[in-house]
Amino acid sequence: MLGRRQRHRLLERQDLDLALGLGASDLHAPMIAAFPPFAKRQDEGAMDALELIGRLLFVTLFLHSGVKHLTKREGMAAYARGMGTPAADLLVPATGVMLLVGGVLVALGVWADLGALLIAAFLLPTAYFMHGFWRFDDEQARQQQQIHFMKNVSLAGAALALVALYAQDANHLWMVTGPLF
Repeated sequence: MLGRRQRHRLLERQDLDLALGLGASDLHAPMIAAFPPFAKRQDEGAMDALELIGRLLFVTLFLHSGVKHLTKREGMAAYARGMGTPAADLLVPATGVMLLVGGVLVALGVWADLGALLIAAFLLPTAYFMHGFWRFDDEQARQQQQIHFMKNVSLAGAALALVALYAQDANHLWMVTGPLF
């Protein structure tokens, strides 16, 4: 099965053949390969390795947090109830599973786009419901919650950027599967 980039290059060759005559893409291949948009980057392997290291570092927080959601469920549910979270006893282990599954999918490169979406789907509601800093009167507590809120929003943005990256380029990166979406 051809990846998105391979299909794109095949279509470019077919368009060139139609415009310049049959076989023109073979005749002009060296010239086309030297043109910057079509040239193969010399550092592709290094960039793929950097992406792999980056995604492994990215998921460490979520894997650790997912394990804590399951192993320290009682304490985390009590904290969530204190923050006004409905059905905290159900949501804490459910979000722990979301974090673990999302983290493993991203780390292994198996439907990494789905994994990144699961992570973002955890982070955004958590930022609002658990770290709503505007609800705190104490300045120190407000500042702590604002830090957590901004961290979650920023990480959600990174997770969504990964979804976009994997949708565009997953067949080119060191992944086990292509994107699900």
